[in-house]
Amino acid sequence: MVETRSEIADQLKKLPQDAGKEKIETTREHLERRSFTPAFLLPVKGFLSMTREDLEQEIERVLGLDEQYLLKRAKGFSEDPQRIRCAQINLLLYYYDLLARLRLDVPEAWDEIHDLYEDD
Repeated sequence: MVETRSEIADQLKKLPQDAGKEKIETTREHLERRSFTPAFLLPVKGFLSMTREDLEQEIERVLGLDEQYLLKRAKGFSEDPQRIRCAQINLLLYYYDLLARLRLDVPEAWDEIHDLYEDD
């Protein structure tokens, strides 16, 4: 679990590079047809179309969120705003890594989606 800016930076460096715009769009469409919705603590707009730059901006947004907003939006998860921030950022990193691998057509990533969203 990442907790510091340097740990976040290290995790960002490990993520696959962005795919092209066309691949980002076709992957988004494919995931939407399967009703793929990542489970975040806080709302994230346009996640399936995010680029790496968008992800970095979203992480910065989360780091700057007001403590009262965090406590209100993640009610029942934690009374500690920093824990909420860390959890949200870890979810963003996890799901973005999966998304990036889907865009690169990594078979194991697609297996994970198909196992979750398709009938046997």
